[in-house]
Parts: sequence; structure tokens; C-alpha cells
Amino acid sequence: MDYEKVIDYYSLRFQIEFVFRDAKQYWGMEDSMNIKKIPIHNWANLSTFMVNFSHGLRQNSDMNEMSILDLKAHYHGLKYVKEVFKLLPI
Repeated sequence: MDYEKVIDYYSLRFQIEFVFRDAKQYWGMEDSMNIKKIPIHNWANLSTFMVNFSHGLRQNSDMNEMSILDLKAHYHGLKYVKEVFKLLPI
């Protein structure tokens, strides 16, 4: 392999490791209880998608100072508020 390509691949190593760390730590990649190929594939893709999506939210909005846990708590809170409003009479 060409040495430039090896350097490029190696420079991406830590970025890839950070994506897997975030997927396992924040988005439940290692919590899957599936044993079949397609559900495992879907779970892994959803976890890595959520890593990318949450980083995109943090970079492209006023939420750039929030951690991923803060971001999750914020959107969970919004969901619960909407559910409570559904229960209230008009």
C-alpha cells in the first residue's frame, strides 16, 4: 500500500474510535440483546447515526456548549412536556 494512504488511514483511527466510544457510551450500541444479523446491523447503524446526528445538532445550533447527555435530557424533557400537554383538557 502507498505510504500516503497508510498515513491517511492511521490519521482517521482516532476519529473512528471516538465514534464507537460515543455510540457505546451514549447511544446504547453495546446494550443490544439481538442475536440475528439484521437486527444487530440495524442497532449498530442507528447508534452510529445518532452519534453523527447529535454532533451535527451541537455544531449547527445554539446547543454547541451542551454535552451529549445534556442534549438527550433536553429532548427527553421536551417529549415529556408534549405528553403532559396531551393529557390536559383544552
